[in-house]
Amino acid sequence: MMTAAEKKKITNVYNRDGDSAVMWDGQSHGVAVYFTDVKSLVCQSKIRGNVIDAYAVLLNAEQERTNEGVDGADKSYFFSSICLDMMKNNNVRSRSRYVLDNLRATKLFRYVHFSLCKDSHWTLVVYDTEDGSWKYFNSMRPRTEIVDVHYMEALSLKNIVSKVQRQTIGNDSIDTQDYDPPLESVADCPQQRPESLDCAIIVCVVMCQYVRYVEVRRSLHGATAVCCGRSW
Repeated sequence: MMTAAEKKKITNVYNRDGDSAVMWDGQSHGVAVYFTDVKSLVCQSKIRGNVIDAYAVLLNAEQERTNEGVDGADKSYFFSSICLDMMKNNNVRSRSRYVLDNLRATKLFRYVHFSLCKDSHWTLVVYDTEDGSWKYFNSMRPRTEIVDVHYMEALSLKNIVSKVQRQTIGNDSIDTQDYDPPLESVADCPQQRPESLDCAIIVCVVMCQYVRYVEVRRSLHGATAVCCGRSW
Protein backbone atom coordinates (compact mmCIF):
# COMPACT_ATOMS: atom_id res chain seq x y z
CA MET A 1 0.00 0.00 0.00
CA MET A 2 3.05 2.29 0.22
CA THR A 3 4.71 4.16 -2.60
CA ALA A 4 8.21 3.20 -3.71
CA ALA A 5 9.55 6.37 -2.05
CA GLU A 6 7.85 5.50 1.25
CA LYS A 7 9.18 1.95 1.16
CA LYS A 8 12.69 3.20 0.50
CA LYS A 9 12.49 5.70 3.36
CA ILE A 10 11.30 3.08 5.82
CA THR A 11 13.90 0.57 4.62
CA ASN A 12 16.67 3.10 5.12
CA VAL A 13 15.46 3.92 8.62
CA TYR A 14 15.20 0.23 9.54
CA ASN A 15 18.65 -0.55 8.15
CA ARG A 16 20.02 2.22 10.34
CA ASP A 17 18.06 1.75 13.59
CA GLY A 18 16.46 -1.69 13.40
CA ASP A 19 13.43 -2.40 15.63
CA SER A 20 14.19 0.73 17.68
CA ALA A 21 13.49 3.00 14.71
CA VAL A 22 10.91 5.65 15.67
CA MET A 23 7.93 5.43 13.31
CA TRP A 24 5.81 8.11 15.02
CA ASP A 25 6.67 10.73 17.59
CA GLY A 26 4.07 12.49 19.72
CA GLN A 27 6.59 15.27 20.42
CA SER A 28 5.31 17.30 23.39
CA HIS A 29 3.18 14.35 24.54
CA GLY A 30 6.26 12.23 25.20
CA VAL A 31 4.88 9.24 23.28
CA ALA A 32 6.63 7.38 20.49
CA VAL A 33 5.81 4.32 18.36
CA TYR A 34 8.71 2.13 17.24
CA PHE A 35 9.22 -0.22 14.33
CA THR A 36 8.78 -3.19 16.64
CA ASP A 37 5.33 -1.83 17.59
CA VAL A 38 4.32 -1.66 13.94
CA LYS A 39 5.51 -5.24 13.43
CA SER A 40 3.35 -6.32 16.37
CA LEU A 41 0.32 -4.61 14.81
CA VAL A 42 0.93 -6.22 11.42
CA CYS A 43 1.52 -9.67 12.95
CA GLN A 44 -1.47 -9.26 15.30
CA SER A 45 0.66 -9.98 18.34
CA LYS A 46 0.81 -8.24 21.73
CA ILE A 47 0.59 -4.45 21.79
CA ARG A 48 2.35 -2.24 24.31
CA GLY A 49 0.91 0.69 26.19
CA ASN A 50 2.80 3.27 24.17
CA VAL A 51 0.71 2.34 21.12
CA ILE A 52 -2.51 2.91 23.08
CA ASP A 53 -1.12 6.22 24.35
CA ALA A 54 -0.19 7.24 20.79
CA TYR A 55 -3.71 6.44 19.61
CA ALA A 56 -5.11 8.50 22.50
CA VAL A 57 -3.02 11.47 21.32
CA LEU A 58 -4.51 11.10 17.83
CA LEU A 59 -8.04 10.79 19.23
CA ASN A 60 -7.51 13.90 21.32
CA ALA A 61 -6.36 15.83 18.24
CA GLU A 62 -9.41 14.57 16.34
CA GLN A 63 -11.89 15.68 18.99
CA GLU A 64 -10.22 19.09 19.22
CA ARG A 65 -10.72 19.56 15.47
CA THR A 66 -14.28 18.23 15.57
CA ASN A 67 -15.35 20.28 18.59
CA GLU A 68 -13.57 23.50 17.72
CA GLY A 69 -15.74 26.41 18.80
CA VAL A 70 -18.34 24.13 20.40
CA ASP A 71 -19.28 24.85 24.02
CA GLY A 72 -19.97 21.95 26.35
CA ALA A 73 -18.83 19.19 24.03
CA ASP A 74 -18.71 15.79 25.73
CA LYS A 75 -14.98 15.30 25.26
CA SER A 76 -12.75 12.49 26.49
CA TYR A 77 -9.63 12.68 28.64
CA PHE A 78 -7.11 9.83 28.57
CA PHE A 79 -4.96 8.77 31.51
CA SER A 80 -1.62 7.29 30.46
CA SER A 81 -1.45 3.51 30.08
CA ILE A 82 0.87 3.45 33.11
CA CYS A 83 -1.99 4.59 35.36
CA LEU A 84 -2.47 1.15 36.95
CA ASP A 85 1.20 1.00 37.90
CA MET A 86 0.95 4.49 39.36
CA MET A 87 -2.08 3.45 41.42
CA LYS A 88 0.03 0.66 42.97
CA ASN A 89 2.68 3.09 44.14
CA ASN A 90 3.37 2.41 47.81
CA ASN A 91 3.99 6.11 48.33
CA VAL A 92 0.45 7.30 49.03
CA ARG A 93 1.42 10.95 48.70
CA SER A 94 2.95 10.44 45.24
CA ARG A 95 0.00 8.33 44.15
CA SER A 96 -2.53 10.91 45.27
CA ARG A 97 -0.53 13.66 43.60
CA TYR A 98 -0.56 11.75 40.31
CA VAL A 99 -4.33 11.24 40.47
CA LEU A 100 -4.98 14.82 41.55
CA ASP A 101 -2.86 16.35 38.77
CA ASN A 102 -4.75 14.35 36.17
CA LEU A 103 -8.17 15.03 37.68
CA ARG A 104 -7.49 18.75 37.61
CA ALA A 105 -6.79 18.39 33.89
CA THR A 106 -10.19 16.70 33.36
CA LYS A 107 -12.29 19.69 34.42
CA LEU A 108 -13.28 20.49 30.81
CA PHE A 109 -13.92 16.86 29.86
CA ARG A 110 -16.87 14.56 30.42
CA TYR A 111 -15.38 11.09 29.94
CA VAL A 112 -12.18 9.97 31.66
CA HIS A 113 -10.50 6.86 30.21
CA PHE A 114 -8.19 4.50 32.09
CA SER A 115 -6.49 1.77 30.01
CA LEU A 116 -5.35 -1.03 32.33
CA CYS A 117 -3.03 -3.98 31.75
CA LYS A 118 -2.73 -7.05 33.97
CA ASP A 119 -1.02 -10.27 32.88
CA SER A 120 -0.67 -8.90 29.32
CA HIS A 121 -4.45 -8.38 29.01
CA TRP A 122 -5.80 -4.86 28.37
CA THR A 123 -9.12 -3.59 29.72
CA LEU A 124 -10.70 -0.15 29.88
CA VAL A 125 -12.47 1.86 32.59
CA VAL A 126 -14.46 4.98 31.65
CA TYR A 127 -15.66 7.48 34.24
CA ASP A 128 -18.53 9.81 33.29
CA THR A 129 -18.01 13.04 35.23
CA GLU A 130 -21.54 14.21 34.40
CA ASP A 131 -23.54 11.42 36.01
CA GLY A 132 -20.73 9.89 38.09
CA SER A 133 -21.00 6.44 36.51
CA TRP A 134 -18.04 4.07 36.12
CA LYS A 135 -17.99 1.51 33.29
CA TYR A 136 -15.60 -1.40 32.83
CA PHE A 137 -14.91 -2.94 29.41
CA ASN A 138 -13.30 -6.38 29.18
CA SER A 139 -12.99 -7.98 25.74
CA MET A 140 -12.57 -11.42 27.35
CA ARG A 141 -15.31 -11.58 29.96
CA PRO A 142 -15.04 -14.71 32.13
CA ARG A 143 -17.95 -17.04 32.82
CA THR A 144 -20.28 -15.90 35.59
CA GLU A 145 -18.91 -18.28 38.20
CA ILE A 146 -15.29 -17.22 37.62
CA VAL A 147 -13.82 -14.23 39.44
CA ASP A 148 -12.68 -11.54 37.01
CA VAL A 149 -9.24 -10.58 38.32
CA HIS A 150 -9.08 -7.72 35.83
CA TYR A 151 -12.31 -6.31 37.25
CA MET A 152 -10.77 -6.39 40.72
CA GLU A 153 -7.82 -4.31 39.46
CA ALA A 154 -10.24 -1.88 37.83
CA LEU A 155 -12.26 -1.67 41.06
CA SER A 156 -9.10 -0.88 43.03
CA LEU A 157 -8.27 1.95 40.61
CA LYS A 158 -11.80 3.31 40.81
CA ASN A 159 -11.73 3.30 44.61
CA ILE A 160 -8.43 5.20 44.71
CA VAL A 161 -9.68 7.85 42.29
CA SER A 162 -12.96 8.22 44.17
CA LYS A 163 -11.08 8.59 47.45
CA VAL A 164 -8.92 11.39 46.04
CA GLN A 165 -12.07 13.07 44.69
CA ARG A 166 -13.76 13.01 48.08
CA GLN A 167 -10.68 14.52 49.71
CA THR A 168 -10.73 17.48 47.32
CA ILE A 169 -14.38 18.48 47.55
CA GLY A 170 -14.66 22.01 48.89
CA ASN A 171 -10.97 22.72 48.42
CA ASP A 172 -9.06 24.53 45.67
CA SER A 173 -8.91 21.65 43.30
CA ILE A 174 -11.70 19.82 41.56
CA ASP A 175 -15.27 20.91 41.05
CA THR A 176 -16.78 17.45 41.24
CA GLN A 177 -19.79 15.80 42.80
CA ASP A 178 -19.27 13.15 45.42
CA TYR A 179 -20.39 10.26 43.24
CA ASP A 180 -19.28 6.78 44.22
CA PRO A 181 -21.59 4.28 42.46
CA PRO A 182 -20.63 0.65 41.70
CA LEU A 183 -18.26 -0.15 38.84
CA GLU A 184 -20.51 -1.47 36.06
CA SER A 185 -19.15 -4.33 33.97
CA VAL A 186 -20.47 -3.63 30.45
CA ALA A 187 -22.06 -6.79 29.06
CA ASP A 188 -22.11 -5.57 25.46
CA CYS A 189 -18.37 -4.93 25.27
CA PRO A 190 -16.85 -6.32 22.03
CA GLN A 191 -15.38 -9.78 22.64
CA GLN A 192 -12.22 -11.32 21.21
CA ARG A 193 -11.65 -14.93 20.27
CA PRO A 194 -9.83 -16.91 23.01
CA GLU A 195 -6.75 -17.40 20.82
CA SER A 196 -6.53 -13.80 19.63
CA LEU A 197 -4.51 -10.92 21.09
CA ASP A 198 -6.96 -8.16 20.17
CA CYS A 199 -7.57 -6.78 23.67
CA ALA A 200 -5.52 -3.60 23.12
CA ILE A 201 -7.16 -3.01 19.74
CA ILE A 202 -10.60 -3.34 21.30
CA VAL A 203 -9.63 -0.87 24.04
CA CYS A 204 -8.68 1.59 21.30
CA VAL A 205 -11.93 0.92 19.41
CA VAL A 206 -14.04 1.65 22.50
CA MET A 207 -12.06 4.84 23.19
CA CYS A 208 -12.63 5.88 19.57
CA GLN A 209 -16.37 5.27 19.84
CA TYR A 210 -16.59 7.56 22.85
CA VAL A 211 -14.75 10.29 20.96
CA ARG A 212 -17.05 9.86 17.94
CA TYR A 213 -20.22 9.59 20.08
CA VAL A 214 -20.97 6.08 18.82
CA GLU A 215 -22.75 3.64 21.11
CA VAL A 216 -20.49 0.79 22.20
CA ARG A 217 -21.89 -2.55 21.07
CA ARG A 218 -20.75 -6.15 21.20
CA SER A 219 -20.54 -6.12 17.40
CA LEU A 220 -19.05 -3.05 15.76
CA HIS A 221 -20.66 -1.79 12.53
CA GLY A 222 -21.93 -5.28 11.72
CA ALA A 223 -18.45 -6.81 11.83
CA THR A 224 -16.68 -8.81 14.49
CA ALA A 225 -14.42 -7.01 16.90
CA VAL A 226 -11.44 -8.80 15.40
CA CYS A 227 -12.22 -7.48 11.93
CA CYS A 228 -12.52 -3.97 13.28
CA GLY A 229 -9.20 -4.47 15.02
CA ARG A 230 -7.50 -5.45 11.79
CA SER A 231 -8.83 -2.42 9.97
CA TRP A 232 -7.83 -0.01 12.77
